[in-house]
Amino acid sequence: GRGGCHTPAKATGDGTTAATAATDNAIGDGHGHNNQDSSNQSINGKRSKRTRRRRSFASLRSRSTITITLSTTLTAMMLFVTYLYLHRHTKYYGLGHLRNSRFTSSDGGHSAVITPPLHPEGMVINGVEVFYMLPQSQSMEDIKGVLLYLHGCSQSGVDVFLLPEDRVVIKMALMEGLAILSPTSDDRTNACWKIDAEGVDANRLFRDTGTNGLVLMDQWMEMVEIDRQNVALFAMGNGSGANFLINCWSVVQFDAMMLFGANRDFQKKDLEQATLLPPPTAFVVRSRDSVASEAAEANSDELISSRVSTIVISIGPMRFTPARCNERLPEIGDRRCDSLLNNFRSPEYSSLMSKEYDIVRNTWGGEWTSALTALDNGPGQKGSADTSKKNLGKVPTRSFNGHSRLYAAVEEEINAAYGVYPVVADRTKDVFNWLKEIAKL
Repeated sequence: GRGGCHTPAKATGDGTTAATAATDNAIGDGHGHNNQDSSNQSINGKRSKRTRRRRSFASLRSRSTITITLSTTLTAMMLFVTYLYLHRHTKYYGLGHLRNSRFTSSDGGHSAVITPPLHPEGMVINGVEVFYMLPQSQSMEDIKGVLLYLHGCSQSGVDVFLLPEDRVVIKMALMEGLAILSPTSDDRTNACWKIDAEGVDANRLFRDTGTNGLVLMDQWMEMVEIDRQNVALFAMGNGSGANFLINCWSVVQFDAMMLFGANRDFQKKDLEQATLLPPPTAFVVRSRDSVASEAAEANSDELISSRVSTIVISIGPMRFTPARCNERLPEIGDRRCDSLLNNFRSPEYSSLMSKEYDIVRNTWGGEWTSALTALDNGPGQKGSADTSKKNLGKVPTRSFNGHSRLYAAVEEEINAAYGVYPVVADRTKDVFNWLKEIAKL
């Protein structure tokens, strides 16, 4: 029957009553089992199994629903957190295809590129010292562009290939297929650029030198057999070099500029009077440098109003940890990095670096001199930089300030970690991604 009901027993043909049939059923099967109970148990057992399966499936569906719900909730939360991060750190302006962004980084991030000092070629072109490197390629046709790099004060054209932060930037540019040209400024007293667009440095670099009717960059490209018509032209400046480019953007037509620590403004009257717009420009500033940060914001707003694509990247202080030392200074080795930083963290220099590897002071005030003096010791490392003309185009063994190359490298890392040295490799990948988008490399 259905629903747990039993069909009544019927009388048999020989007069056996239902009671007899019931008695027979009650006799059992000879094995100690009641036939009726056995039948009921069999039916109920099957029903129980079906019921258990149904409950199991229902439980499974319930658990699956809970799992899917939790997974969906976690995914939504992750997407929401990602949205908040992008909304906070990136600002886009509605300028059609032009992308204008602001990125902020408190820890600086990390560069995936690790490189020891590079080995540039040097030469003198019409009295101008230049250093250069070409991408590692089997064909000059694979070069996508030329990057003119202008150094900062107290530096020369070779420093960008030797100093730890700068050389990572250059290595990344080479990996992007860019040839690097780095000239030296005319002034060797403080080694800054004469930033006037009509000044001596502008004439040396960007105007007709009287040799084959070519400016310095074109002469160099002809010497190394780069076809000027088939490559993009970019400029990158550090400090004084960045300010120089802001003043001279109308003298030479760059496809894009990348400026580290520029603290001068694009003049509104120059923008209004110019027959050409400035090139797309990226500004990289350190958050501790309030002057450069304010200038970058003002310049970005001015360029956006002129419909020029721009990006601003602000990088804060970071810790000078053993890991960072190993990444930026692979030439000195892990053990020396550990020894160096342990010395900086000793009680004697507690006013300079904390136990947590935070830089408390930069090197500009002279407080680091005694901590760094040992880096100047060693055979063949004493003396001052030789800036005489007979050595132009040669890689000097010492920095412009007369220190060993190791002293200069560690000093730069201290100032980079503190948050004042303009050129940092951290977030440079963002700059090159922006560059590739703008210039369609």
